[in-house]
Amino acid sequence: MPPVAAGVNADVLRRVLLGWKEEGMFGLTGVLSHHLAASVAQHARPGRDVVLVPVPTSRRSKRLRGSDLVDELARGSVRLLGDVGIDARVVQALTHIRTTADQAGLGSSQRTANLAGAFGVRTLRGLDGRDVVVVDDILTTGATVTEAVRVLTGAGHRPSGIAVVAATPRRPVGSR
Repeated sequence: MPPVAAGVNADVLRRVLLGWKEEGMFGLTGVLSHHLAASVAQHARPGRDVVLVPVPTSRRSKRLRGSDLVDELARGSVRLLGDVGIDARVVQALTHIRTTADQAGLGSSQRTANLAGAFGVRTLRGLDGRDVVVVDDILTTGATVTEAVRVLTGAGHRPSGIAVVAATPRRPVGSR
């Protein structure tokens, strides 16, 4: 399933996301929630309720940042989606079941290996009868959302979509 991104992880949007995520500029959550809501809306189907499943944030990241930023982003998006008639809710369906290395600086295959088996089911309550959309802030290689989709599918709740604020542009094979 192809992910939907509100923008490209470059230039101003990249700087905004880095400020929000790494420099504690949490006042940007509202603005970024609009971006995520726009991505989620692309997956909404008439007459179907949506459940946003944020990719799990590690304990280490929560401790460093003081909160679960992707969860806050998803909750802000739910409010905005409601304003345009999309019934949505957030369910923290996934959790980390093992420690992973920081993804920054890892290549595609390294990210995939780092995240393989890292997530488990926390709860499935609230997923039945709704379209499940996995949400994250930035899609780099797709390893994080792929692991989330794998776990949810294995638990009988195959996501109908993936939505992110920004996606890192792909480089053509062989280019630097």
